[in-house]
Amino acid sequence: MPVSSVWLIVICQLITLAIGYDRHKDHIASVQEAEEAASRRCHYDLHQLWSHEVGHSPFAATPLITDVDADGRVDIVAASFTEALTVVDGETGKQLRDGYWPVQFTDRCFHSSPLQFDIDGDGMLDILLTTSAGELLFYAKNGQLLQDYTFTIPAVHVRRDWFTQVVTISHTSVHDFILDDPSQTQDPVYISVDPHVLATPALADVNHDGIVEELVVPVSYYYDSHDYRLLEKLHTLFNVSEEDVDKYLVSAVVNVNLTSLQVLHTVHLDLTQASAVFPGYLLATPTVIDLDSEGGPLEIVVGTGAGNLHVVESSGAHRKGFPVSTNSLTSQVVVAELLGDGRLQLVTVDPSGNVACHNREGQLVWEAEVSGPVISGMRLSDINGDGKVDIVITTQEGSIHVLSGDSGSELSGWPVTLGFPVTANVLISRLSKLTPHSVDMIILTDDGSIHLVSSDHHCRKHIPIGETSLVQVLSHDLISQSEGLELLIATKDGTLLCFGVGYGHVQSLSDNGGSVEDKVHSVPADLKTYNDFYYGQNKTGIVITNHLPGITDVSSTSFYLSYKITGIPKSTGEFHIKVYFGRHLLAQASHSHPGEYFITVQSWLTPSHGHVTVVLTNHHGQVYQDSMSVRFHRVSLQDLQWLLCGPFLAILILLLILHGFPAKDLLPMTMPFKQR
Repeated sequence: MPVSSVWLIVICQLITLAIGYDRHKDHIASVQEAEEAASRRCHYDLHQLWSHEVGHSPFAATPLITDVDADGRVDIVAASFTEALTVVDGETGKQLRDGYWPVQFTDRCFHSSPLQFDIDGDGMLDILLTTSAGELLFYAKNGQLLQDYTFTIPAVHVRRDWFTQVVTISHTSVHDFILDDPSQTQDPVYISVDPHVLATPALADVNHDGIVEELVVPVSYYYDSHDYRLLEKLHTLFNVSEEDVDKYLVSAVVNVNLTSLQVLHTVHLDLTQASAVFPGYLLATPTVIDLDSEGGPLEIVVGTGAGNLHVVESSGAHRKGFPVSTNSLTSQVVVAELLGDGRLQLVTVDPSGNVACHNREGQLVWEAEVSGPVISGMRLSDINGDGKVDIVITTQEGSIHVLSGDSGSELSGWPVTLGFPVTANVLISRLSKLTPHSVDMIILTDDGSIHLVSSDHHCRKHIPIGETSLVQVLSHDLISQSEGLELLIATKDGTLLCFGVGYGHVQSLSDNGGSVEDKVHSVPADLKTYNDFYYGQNKTGIVITNHLPGITDVSSTSFYLSYKITGIPKSTGEFHIKVYFGRHLLAQASHSHPGEYFITVQSWLTPSHGHVTVVLTNHHGQVYQDSMSVRFHRVSLQDLQWLLCGPFLAILILLLILHGFPAKDLLPMTMPFKQR
C-alpha cells in the first residue's frame, strides 16, 4: 500500500476519533446538564439538623411525634426494640430534662409504636407503651410509670393434644380447642399459652359511644424460648416437651376498655402450629373502620399469617362473608373508597406480591401482582392527578409500584426501580411548594440512601446518608425557625435523625399556629390516625386555626374553638366533630362540607392543664384530628393565690412602717465562729 494511502487512512481515523470524542464530550455534558436540571427541579437540599441516640438496638416500630407535656412544643416519643423509652425535644433533639427520661429496660422489647391515652382522667394524655409480652405500660409526661394502671393481656388456654391429627384448625372449629371461660383454667386438658404483641394496637371508639377508650390489640399466643431461658422450665411449668414447643400458635384480637382496664372480648382467629407452612401470626395493626358507612359501631379488619382475611363486628362476632381465604398476610389491610361508588373496599397484599381487592361483603373485585417480595404494606394517593385513588407498594427488590385503585392495573411510567431493597413503607407527603400538583415519595433503601421521587417523575433524587432503617420515615414541622416540614428517621442502630429538606417547602397558608398545609401533609406516626391511609392533594383533614404556638389559657366558663376542615366537598355523609379534653368529651357538632367553622366549648370546671383534641369522623368512620395545649383556670388560680397572700403582705408592710425593724433577731441564732 502506498505511503500516501496509509497516511490518508490514519488521518481519517484520527478525524473519526476526534469527532467521536467530541460527541462523547457532548453526551457527557448533556447527561450532566440533565442531572443538574433534575436536581434543580427537585429543590431539595437535604441536611442533618440533629441526632439523638436512644439505644443500640434497632427501632422495630416508628416513633410518635406529639406534644407530650402540653407545653405547645413538639416532642418525639421513641422506644428502641430493647433498652429504652425516651422523649426528646423536636426542635433541638435533646432529651427532656425534667423527669425520669430515659426509662431503661433490661427484660422488655417492643414491636409497637407509642400511643397516647389519658389513663388517669386528668386531661393530660399519657404515653401508652405495649410490650412484646402483652403488657400495657402507662407513663406520665415526666417519665414516671403509672404503676396502678399497668395491665397484661391474659393468656389463652389451648387443648394440650389439639395437633395430634392436624397442623391448622379452620376458623369455624377454633372454639373446639380453645377454652373461652377463664374460670376453667384448672382443667388439665388445657394448657396456658403466652400472649405476644408484634404490631401496634389501634385506639378507637369501637362501640360508637363517643368515648375513645377501646384498645384493639393484635395478639399472637405462643411459647418463646427466650422467655424461659431453658426449655426445661417450660416442661416444669406447663408439662410441654421440647418437641411440642412450636405446636401452639393462636392469633386473636383483644378489645380492652382502657377506662376500666377490662377485656371487653377476645376473638380467636386462627390456631396453627408455628412450624406450619402458613403459621397464624398476627403481624400488623388492625384496621378499625365503619364498613357499612352508617355512622354506627366500627368493624375490626385484620389479616393473619395463616392466610385469612377476618372482619370482626364490635360485638365480637365475625361478619357475614368472612373470613376470606387468601395467601399469608403479614401487613396491614388497607380499607378505603377505591371505586368511587361511596362504598369501602378492602385491599390486601401478601409477601409474594399478590394484591387483592374485596368489597365489604367479602367478594373479590380484582386481583393484581407486583414483582418482588412485599413486607411493608401499602399507602394510598392520587399519583397521576386524575382524581382517583391509587395504591403505592414498595418491594424488597427496590421497586415502587403504583396500581389503579379501581382496577389494579399498573399506572403508566411505573414501577420505578431504586436499585436496592426497601424494608419499610413509603412516606408520601408534599415537601415543596414549587410542585403543587404532585406529591413526594420518600424512601430509605438498604444501601443507606434517601430517595425522593415526585409523583410526576420531574424529581428523582437519592442522597447517601450512611444509615438504614426498618421503619417508615416520618414528616412534621419540627423546627419552628424553618419553613415547612422536616424528616425524622429512626435507624437500625437506635438513633433518631432529623433532616431539613432545603428551601422549597410548602408555603404557609395560615399564620396562626403554623401552616395549615404543613399540618395536613405531616405524618407524625406510621399512620396519621389509625385508619387514614391516604396522602395527597385535597386530602381530608382538620386543623385548629385560632390558637398561637404555645399554651392557650382559658379562664371563662366556655371558649370559642375555630377549625378548618380541608378536602374536596362531597355530597355523601356528614363530618362529625368531637372535642375532647384528655379522654373527656366537651362538645360536638356536625357539618356537611369542608370549610372554616367555630364551636362553643364548655371549659373544664377545675384548674387543669392538658390536651384539647378535635376529632373529625366522616361517614366511613375514618378519623382525622388536631390538638392544642390548654390550661383551664390556672391564671385565676394564680390570681387567687396572690389575693390570699395580699392581706399578709399588707399587714407586714404596715408593721414595718409603724415599728420599723426589730432591734433583736426574732429567731435564735448561732455563731459558729465565736469561742466560748
